[in-house]
Amino acid sequence: MATTDLRVAEYGVAGETLDEGERQGAVRRPFECDLPGTPEEFAAMVALGERHQWPEVVRAGLYGLLRHAAEPGREAKEEIAHLLERATADGDKDMVALALAWRAWVAIVRNDEMGGQAYDDLAKAAVMLESPAGDPVVRAAAHFRVAFSMLHRRLWELADEQFAATEAMVDEVDPFAKDPLLHRAALALDRVMVQVDLAYVQRELGDLPAVRKCREVQRALVAATECLDMPTEWRDHVRIAALVVDVLAGFDRAQEVEKMARYVGEHEALADWEGDLHLTKALHLDAIGHAAAVEAAERAVEVLGAGGGSGPNYFMALHQAAELEARAAGRMTAGLRNAQALTAQRERSRLVSVAGMRATLASERLRNERDALMRDAHADPLTGLANRRGLERHVERLVSSGPEQVAYLVFDLDNLKPVNDTFGHAAGDAVLRRLSDVLRASIRDGDFAARFGGDEFVLLLSGAGPDVAARRVQEIAAAVAGDDWSDIGPGLRVSVSAGFASGHPSEIDTLAKRADWALLQMKDAKHVAAPGHLAG
Repeated sequence: MATTDLRVAEYGVAGETLDEGERQGAVRRPFECDLPGTPEEFAAMVALGERHQWPEVVRAGLYGLLRHAAEPGREAKEEIAHLLERATADGDKDMVALALAWRAWVAIVRNDEMGGQAYDDLAKAAVMLESPAGDPVVRAAAHFRVAFSMLHRRLWELADEQFAATEAMVDEVDPFAKDPLLHRAALALDRVMVQVDLAYVQRELGDLPAVRKCREVQRALVAATECLDMPTEWRDHVRIAALVVDVLAGFDRAQEVEKMARYVGEHEALADWEGDLHLTKALHLDAIGHAAAVEAAERAVEVLGAGGGSGPNYFMALHQAAELEARAAGRMTAGLRNAQALTAQRERSRLVSVAGMRATLASERLRNERDALMRDAHADPLTGLANRRGLERHVERLVSSGPEQVAYLVFDLDNLKPVNDTFGHAAGDAVLRRLSDVLRASIRDGDFAARFGGDEFVLLLSGAGPDVAARRVQEIAAAVAGDDWSDIGPGLRVSVSAGFASGHPSEIDTLAKRADWALLQMKDAKHVAAPGHLAG
């Protein structure tokens, strides 16, 4: 890994190659917690991947550029668009999900909005990640980015579901990642912290049973951290989080709070907990007395509100201060009444957002299921290419809004039956799948490939005339003939016959007949020239 860190920019400039280990290291670089390298190095990685046709290196380099561009104060819109475009073209659904999650995160953080595109992007990313296959490093990074976006908008229940969904795959994360954010310890810490936020909201609402439910969940999560290799600072955060929820649940922890406050005062890395500890002290009214509780509440409001005052702990501190004022007055005060009304309003709004996000997720799942059914109805199950129905639907689109000219190419395997007889039907199926891969690799933008039936395949070239069609037939026939088929059957040789015709899409039936006639002419010529030459 260190070698790749130092030399990847040189590779990008000098055009050298990478061995397998260095390539793996390069691909994992942008996923490290403390982002290494520079934008120039990642740009060189992209160039290197393009030059050697390593799409995974290209995508990794684009992700590194995205992360650098997404540093505070920048939007990274262009970098996100580039990664999303490349990942979509490569068919890398995990990287597509990661790009969508980043696009949502940037929109939420920059604009502090959660509707529209951000909702849709998060839903698409989350549903894509529900598929079990893929690169665990990329998937974990995408899950976390979705979760952080949800946390930022107080969709805590949904964020926790994202963290929980990651647990089953965290141990599979490649060690090259070297990223604490992808480790089980960090995942456990994040889930512990989610329960703190939920407990604050429930306590502010006065729902003590709900707070104690949060405490039960959190205690199980805390117990799970005991066997983890967790940095001391992280373990301190877990201890403080558990203490805060204990107090919110109504347990007397006055002495522990005092000790922890002194400990936090001695450790600058834990300074963010100062306001929370003042608040937990203010909740110990019976133990410390009214005056001390009021002082602690006011101090909590001051500390937690210093950065803008938008967290659930800040609103809980305001609520507690209002409760202490009402207690001192011996009656319900306008301040407390206002605090209760605002608390209820905020939670109603939050739950509407949670419900909205769940509805968007459900809608996205239904859309995916519908698309999958549509693909299955229009796809050949053996090769994954379109079937006859899919071909007909594509032709309809071409006729309604397509080009003035289309080339219809038809391919037929020469003597598939002898292959089946000699090597078995499984080998014949493997040959059909291999041929479909060759056709798929030959497709350009606007082209369309289908298995028409049996061993017959069709390729539609949008906007192509006879010269382009002839060249493509030659290229595909040469690729098939030049492939090494011996891994399917010893001594196996495969070739195809082809025919083509070009004209307007509305004449597709005529084009198909002309192409079939040309195909038969080629097969007859081959049979006369070399009968049985593909018997294997």
